[in-house]
Amino acid sequence: MIAFDFLHDPQAVLMDRLRSWRISRPLATAALALATVLIVDTIGWSVERWRASNAEASVAALGAEDVALHARLAGEKLEAAEVADLGALDGRLREIAASGERVRARMAALARELPRDAWLVSLSDDGKRLALVGRTQRLSSVAEAMSRLSGEPFGSASLDRVARVERPGGALLEFSIWLVPH
Repeated sequence: MIAFDFLHDPQAVLMDRLRSWRISRPLATAALALATVLIVDTIGWSVERWRASNAEASVAALGAEDVALHARLAGEKLEAAEVADLGALDGRLREIAASGERVRARMAALARELPRDAWLVSLSDDGKRLALVGRTQRLSSVAEAMSRLSGEPFGSASLDRVARVERPGGALLEFSIWLVPH
C-alpha cells in the first residue's frame, strides 16, 4: 500500500508513484505478456485495416475499369451490328445491280403495253406481285391498260385503285394495278 500525505509530501509524479508499487513477479510477467499481446494485436489490426482500405480502393478502381470495358464492348457490338447491316445492304445492292437487265426488260415490256396516253409513275416489286402506278387523262385508257396487262407474259392483273389528281395543267387519273405472275 502507498501512503501519501497531501499536506506535507511533495507533489507526486506519476512515474515515481509507479516505481513505488511493488508487484509480485508472476503478476508482473502476466501484465507484461498482456501488454505485449495488446501491442502486437494493435499493430496487426492496423496492418489489416490498411490492407482492407487498399483492397477497397482496388475494387473501386476495377469497378470503374469494368464499366469502361462494358461500354467499349457495347460499342464493339454496335460496330459489329453496323458492319453486318452494311454487308446485308451491299448484298442487296449487288443483287439489284445483277437484276438490272431483267428489270429493265420488264419495265420496257410494261411500258410498251400501256396505251399512248398513259405513262408509268412508279413500279415496285415485293417478290410476290408487281405494283404498277400510272397516270392518264382518260378512264378508257385504264381499262385498255388492264386488258393489255392481263395474261402472258405478265400474269393476272387486278385494279387496286383509280383516283383523280389535280395538277396545274388539268386533272389526271392516277391508277394502281397489281400484277401477279403465274
